[in-house]
Amino acid sequence: MKKKLLASAITLQTALMGGVAANSAVAQETRQTAASAMLEEVIITARKKEESMQDVPVAVSALNSEQLEVLKIRTIDGVWRGMPNVNMQENGTIKGTANYSIRGVGVVSSIPAVDPVVGVFLDGIYLGQNNGLITDLYDVDSVQVLRGPQGTLWGKNVTGGAVLINNKRPTEEFEAQARTAVDGNPNGDGGMNYYAMGFVNGTLMDNLAGRLVGYYNKDDGWFENEFDGDDYGENKTQMWRPSLLWTPTEDLDLFISYEYQDVDGDGAVAQSMNVGPGAPGLPFAVDKSDSFDSHKVSNNNKGFDKRRLDNVVARLDWQVGFGDGTVTNLFGYRDLRSKTSIDYDSQPVDALVAYAFSDYEQWSNELRFVGTFGNWDVTTGLYYFDSSVKYTEGRVFYTLAPVPINMWGGGDQDSHNYSVFAEAEYSLGDNWKFSAGLNASRDDKSIKISTIEPTADNEPCDVRNGTCDYGFKDSYNNDEISPKAVVSYFLSDDTMFYGQVARAFRSGIYSVRATYDVSDPSTPPGPTDDEQTDSFELGFKTAIGGVARLNGAVFLNRTDDRAAIVQTIGPSGAIQTPLTIGDTEVWGVELDGSWSLTDSLLLTGSVGYMDNEYRSVATDLTGDGIVDKTDEDLDLIMAPEWTYRVGLLYDLDLGDWGSLSSRVSYAYMDDRYELESNAITMPDREMVDAGIDWFSLDGRWNVGIYGKNLTDEVYHGGVDNFPQLPSGDNVNPYWGGGTFAPLARGRTVGIDVTYNFL
Repeated sequence: MKKKLLASAITLQTALMGGVAANSAVAQETRQTAASAMLEEVIITARKKEESMQDVPVAVSALNSEQLEVLKIRTIDGVWRGMPNVNMQENGTIKGTANYSIRGVGVVSSIPAVDPVVGVFLDGIYLGQNNGLITDLYDVDSVQVLRGPQGTLWGKNVTGGAVLINNKRPTEEFEAQARTAVDGNPNGDGGMNYYAMGFVNGTLMDNLAGRLVGYYNKDDGWFENEFDGDDYGENKTQMWRPSLLWTPTEDLDLFISYEYQDVDGDGAVAQSMNVGPGAPGLPFAVDKSDSFDSHKVSNNNKGFDKRRLDNVVARLDWQVGFGDGTVTNLFGYRDLRSKTSIDYDSQPVDALVAYAFSDYEQWSNELRFVGTFGNWDVTTGLYYFDSSVKYTEGRVFYTLAPVPINMWGGGDQDSHNYSVFAEAEYSLGDNWKFSAGLNASRDDKSIKISTIEPTADNEPCDVRNGTCDYGFKDSYNNDEISPKAVVSYFLSDDTMFYGQVARAFRSGIYSVRATYDVSDPSTPPGPTDDEQTDSFELGFKTAIGGVARLNGAVFLNRTDDRAAIVQTIGPSGAIQTPLTIGDTEVWGVELDGSWSLTDSLLLTGSVGYMDNEYRSVATDLTGDGIVDKTDEDLDLIMAPEWTYRVGLLYDLDLGDWGSLSSRVSYAYMDDRYELESNAITMPDREMVDAGIDWFSLDGRWNVGIYGKNLTDEVYHGGVDNFPQLPSGDNVNPYWGGGTFAPLARGRTVGIDVTYNFL
């Protein structure tokens, strides 16, 4: 790998030196420095209109496109490293599945029918499932993370918060870019990871602008498999996103975007460990979850991961005279087809292989009005959402018998949501603002579930084509009100204080991954009760000219009827049951800021602290057969006590040679639990990233060298335990115990080259 990187660097240097000489006569002003980019004003849409982040009484961390570029954040799960009390991790079992947690409210599950608690919105469109959310952020205009319940304006399933991802829109000016990167494991294990991406933007005809974005990634696999010495974790991703912006008049514009993604690679790279309540792994296991050797795996089946995504956004904005307002109609459509196979036993023997096939489709439409009437700012609208998921899961169990045992099942769930929302803010003089809002929502679900069990003819069944027998059919509906009230006080143009009370709800959940008899009324696969979170928050935001910024908040979240997928150990792995587990409370403190130490040196940092507890418990979480104080004394999942980050950026002017920008950051997340039983402690996580970028004076070239996770921290996207299997004719005597624990990439170094066509 070192030879490959050296050869690439020499080739790039030759090209770059020629580029500098050719363009020296047309050198433009020196580009914006990295330090100034991190201090610039960020425009957010937390209240469904464009506002400065510092003027909005919402606890929000946001990065615009320039800041994402400065920090070299390539994927959405890298955003958490700079945000307090935020954990945005990939589940790992089914690749691309997001398990997000904000302020101790989170989900650990790869089941596609389980509603999130942190809603993700792409160009304003709610994405109704966690699967397929971990994607690249190339050509993204901004990422905004709203902390705390956001139910008034954003609807259901935002009890923890919301993540808003906005892609760049077409403009009339010509722009084009080509970018490539290569990185890998510096110790020589695994293969190289190649990227190629670019966009072209400009006017197509009068009043019509277009933008075309392309992205390709070929990852040969960061891991080395001890079983055969091959690279492991291979993945190929391609994405195309054409978009159009039509502006027939000054008062009307229509934005249409289509995104196509195709993913094809290995299944999850998992590790067998001797941790938690399961038996020791046979024949292979590492002794602890933070083992330095944990990047080495020993699987004899790489599995596969295939995904196809079609995503459509259509937005019409009409400026009207009434209230100097804007009427917006926002339509979204999403179709995601995925096929996954994993070596569930995580061993170098044929033991247990798992399959997951999912067809997901959703469409939504929102009609809203945003306007101003004197001292009143008003936002109101109507919303409809419809989704369908058909999920098939198979577990093929290899025994001493000549034919393996096939266990298949799954579920078919349809969801519908209707809501009406309104929020009004009143300005009293120059210092005080008062706002209140309400969201009235109805949620309907219908479901059919087939137990994942040995099939009668030992052949697979498939929910997608109706060949599975349904032992459970049910329907569910609920009506919810999500209010919010806020008081804001502006001490000056640069400093504000606010206090708010808010409520949000999460729909009752079903599990379409049922490995128990779903026809038994004592163990139904759902629904859980509706989950309701009330939040109380005091915060401030302040800026000192263009030199420093500091935002902070203290909060208390009280959740009633918290729902979870509670995991226990069964003969074929995890048994995951949807349960209403009790009432919880989380309080905490957050600080987030930046400070320009000199004109060229910027300090950034954040810190979050949380304390959590059960106020009451409704189910046995420890597995001892009783509900008592032992259960109440447990900690919530996905609720690390401390999260913090500190970073430095330094800019160096090179005169006619352009400029250099260097950065280093350290991020920390405390240990935490990912099972309600607290049976397994996920160790604390320290992430050190660094890089240095060269920018040509004319703004055309950018070459960067970067390192991520430089301390080679071990990170798992969940842990499933296995018992020691009993003896008998139908048991594989060469396997038992251990875990299925999907791994994230470790230390990575690389080089990134960008050329802008000006």
